[in-house]
Amino acid sequence: MGRNGLPVSSLSSLATVWVVATELTESSSWWNDVNKSPIWQDRIFHVLDALYGIVAAAALPEIVQHILLDMPSLAFFKTYALLVLFWAEIYYQARAVLSTDGLRPSFYSINAVVYAIQVKIIAQAKLSGHSCGLDIL
Repeated sequence: MGRNGLPVSSLSSLATVWVVATELTESSSWWNDVNKSPIWQDRIFHVLDALYGIVAAAALPEIVQHILLDMPSLAFFKTYALLVLFWAEIYYQARAVLSTDGLRPSFYSINAVVYAIQVKIIAQAKLSGHSCGLDIL
């Protein structure tokens, strides 16, 4: 038995645990050195900046491809909506009953809703991994 009433083998294992804990504490002090060093901070920042640039450069062609593939359908919708707006203004002016002040804001809001729905559908299809007919995207 040791001085504290513990068996000697327990004391040696406690000493071993103490040594390991001390070594772990000293080995984790490298982070304090890195955290206080402007050179290391700059290096880490530049590495992360370069990685972000690589990811952005890789994603840019896909984003451009989405825009180019969606352009014809969006142009068709916009042309059709402008045609409806044009005829609605002529109809309202010919009847001279109602003002045409509410037509343009409704035109803009309908277009915004359609574009938002399209963006949401494409985003959900990409995030879920399902193609939903978007294989060429």
